[in-house]
Amino acid sequence: MKKGSSRYFRIATVSLLCLTHLVFGVHALSIGSAPGVYDLGLVDPGDEIVFRYYLITNSNSDILVNAGYIAAHRSMYFNEKKRPYVFIPSQASEESIAGWVEAVKSPVVVSPAIKKTIYLPGGGVVRANGYVDIRLQVPDDAEPGFHAGAVNLNPLFSGTGRGTGVSTMAVTRPVFVFQVSGEAVRKGEITNIIADRTGEKRARINVVFKNTGAETMSVKLSYLKIFDKVGNVIANLDSALTYSRPGEVKVLPIDWTDERVKPGVYRVEAKVSYTTGYATHVQDVEIPDKITIIPSKGKAKKPAGKFPSCSLLFYGILSLLILLVLAYLLLGKYSNLPYILALIVFLLVVLVLWYVVQCTAILNMLDILLFLIIIVLIVYLIWG
Repeated sequence: MKKGSSRYFRIATVSLLCLTHLVFGVHALSIGSAPGVYDLGLVDPGDEIVFRYYLITNSNSDILVNAGYIAAHRSMYFNEKKRPYVFIPSQASEESIAGWVEAVKSPVVVSPAIKKTIYLPGGGVVRANGYVDIRLQVPDDAEPGFHAGAVNLNPLFSGTGRGTGVSTMAVTRPVFVFQVSGEAVRKGEITNIIADRTGEKRARINVVFKNTGAETMSVKLSYLKIFDKVGNVIANLDSALTYSRPGEVKVLPIDWTDERVKPGVYRVEAKVSYTTGYATHVQDVEIPDKITIIPSKGKAKKPAGKFPSCSLLFYGILSLLILLVLAYLLLGKYSNLPYILALIVFLLVVLVLWYVVQCTAILNMLDILLFLIIIVLIVYLIWG
């Protein structure tokens, strides 16, 4: 191998090792909690309750954890539980409790140096590395029935861990449930279905749903069947999920776009589901001759996302690595190859630094020192 080719090969190899270390050299850490679900039992409006989650980690260094409220997953409302905690969806409210919950102290330290044996009320035993206390303040106007929430454990940094990014940190989401005293009723009905013409081949059909219970509920138009004059289904539509407060009249709009949208009277059948029950309604609906609603010509602008995304940066780094190897293999006799390689390496350095700042939670001094040493080696190999 020629001396110049050998130098190019070393450049590609060292660059690959450098970037592989920074992008892929991460540890899979985890933060768990006990109990996984905290049952606070029966509470009254106006009550204040403080409860504690014990935190467990497999990290060999301290981790600072920021705790805050996050909504419980909607799957909670699909299954009734009697053990190890009690949660009855048919007697549950889906009102937001975000303003009721706060961490007593946050952030908190989770440390492998802390090893405290905890005996849980259910008979379990855990070796805790820290804890977080949560305060629940139930307002005076809280809806009766079961409520559910969760705690988000967000790791902020690691004391001595190397290359640990958010994407490699597995964190559990502890849940808590409680029941507010009072009679809990989930119930609703479809009161009307109204149609408007929005175009030559378009119509908007509004299904009017009234929450007749005492609980905030998630509601969804499961189906809206439209029949022709001989009873055939010519359209089967549905809508997205929304929320309805007690006593609220909620309009569930749905657009029907079809060649068969003609003026006239149609038989329609609607079903609105509120998770623990549903309401149905059959009605004749008239689509008028005239266009009663003119849709806006302007298109709504999409909210600007974070650019570039972490996945875009990752694939950009991967593409430049492939380009670096191809340049070495295919342009070995090209006199300006060192400058091409230098440009590619420079772009790689920029993208990697961008990735580290935007997509990882931690970059310690050892990583930075290693990165600077390899940059110096690359510069030496190209121009030395």
